[in-house]
Amino acid sequence: MREIGLLNEGHLHKALKDLYTEPGCRTEVRVGKYIVDVLSPNGIVEVQTGSFSSIRPKISGLLDGLDVKIVLPIDRIRWLVRDVPNGVNRRKSPRQGQLVHAFNHLVYIANLIGHPKLTIEVCFTEEEHIRVYREHRYFRRRGWQTIERRLVCILEKYRIQSPGRLFDELVREHEPTFTVGDLSQLMQTSYRIAQQAAYCFRQSGVIQSIGKRGRAVLYERV
Repeated sequence: MREIGLLNEGHLHKALKDLYTEPGCRTEVRVGKYIVDVLSPNGIVEVQTGSFSSIRPKISGLLDGLDVKIVLPIDRIRWLVRDVPNGVNRRKSPRQGQLVHAFNHLVYIANLIGHPKLTIEVCFTEEEHIRVYREHRYFRRRGWQTIERRLVCILEKYRIQSPGRLFDELVREHEPTFTVGDLSQLMQTSYRIAQQAAYCFRQSGVIQSIGKRGRAVLYERV
């Protein structure tokens, strides 16, 4: 199990951890066999800026005894910052993070969504992505690699506690039965993210499969 140490802690992780450290809280504390980001009188706060696959065992273990809040940053505004020969280039990315992008991470803890002791708080952020040029690498980005995410500010927070409420907010005016393709259109997102969402909602008991429509699995809201 890899833990985020203080020596290699990124700017985004540290900035969010500091914002969630209130008076009476302690940081980088051992709880059982795990090191947690923030330990407060009300429970644990874990800031996760990477994949949730690495923290799945940790969150499962911590939920046996304490309330856990996972803080997930999604950049709604992204600035690309590059060190170029004539100075620093800073431009705004056309990409805008949305709530549906949380499923890229939630898919790894789908069976924990809705756990009575777990809260997932999505922080919509404005960030700077610091990029450096790596020759002969990262062809899709023309050789540029993001080496750090820096927090500019938090724009909004959305707390996920009920997977059913999340479904109803994202999937409105749906037919009694639907496929992943239907979810993709209703959520206005890619088919891949709709697949991840369907998996999360099925694992948390919000929807269930009832058959097929052609080759597509057919679902209904429970």
